[in-house]
Amino acid sequence: MKQLQPEFAVYIDAKAWAKFQYWVNIAGNDEVSALGLVDEVKDNDKITGLLISEIYLVEQTVNGAETTLDDKAVANLMIQLAAEGIDGSRLKCWIHSHAGMKAFWSTTDDECCAMLANGSYSVSIVTNFRGDMLTRLDVYHPCHITLDKVPTHIHYQCSKELEELYTAEFESKVKRTGMVVKQKDRFVPIPDFNSEEELERAFEQGYINMHEYEQLSGHSIFDDY
Repeated sequence: MKQLQPEFAVYIDAKAWAKFQYWVNIAGNDEVSALGLVDEVKDNDKITGLLISEIYLVEQTVNGAETTLDDKAVANLMIQLAAEGIDGSRLKCWIHSHAGMKAFWSTTDDECCAMLANGSYSVSIVTNFRGDMLTRLDVYHPCHITLDKVPTHIHYQCSKELEELYTAEFESKVKRTGMVVKQKDRFVPIPDFNSEEELERAFEQGYINMHEYEQLSGHSIFDDY
C-alpha cells in the first residue's frame, strides 16, 4: 500500500509572529521587513518542514511601496548571532508587509528573493494588516527554483511540563465515544462496529443512514445490485 507523505509546510513561532504583526501595525501605511532564523524539521534525514523560530528587526528605510534593509545593520546582526553562539547560516527568512494591500509578490519582491541567493534556499513571507500570509521557498542549488503558496502555520510551543499538565486534564475530562462524521452542517456520533454484520444490521434498523453506511463500509449499497 502506498503511504501518504506528510505535507511540507512552513511554521512560524507564535511569539515571533505576534512580534512582527505588532511592527506591521506600528508601520501604518508603510511597509516593514525583518529577517528570521530557519530551523529544519526532519523525519529521519528527510526535511518535512521549516520552522521560523525567531524574527529580527534591523535598521531600514521604508515607504508605502518598498523597504530597504541597511547592509551594515544586517552585517551587525550576523556578528550578534555569532557572539550568541547562533549559526548565522540559519538566517534564511525574509518577511515583509504590504500594509493594507493584498499579500502578493511584486516585481520588487521577486528581485529581492533572487538577491537572497545563498547556495541553498531561503523562505520569504509577505503579510498585511489582516494577517494574510503568502509564503514561497526559493531553492538556489543546483538551479533557482521557486515553490510558491507553501502551506504556513503558526507554531505554539509547550514545555514538557505543560504538555503533561494539558494531557492529564484532557484525559480526565474528555471521553471518546466513537467515530464522528459531518453531515448537513452538524456532527453526528457513530458507534464503533465490530463486524460488517453489525454494520449492516444498524443500517437496516435505521441507526445509521445510507451515507454513514457507505462511509464506514467503504462501498456503496448499490454494489450488490
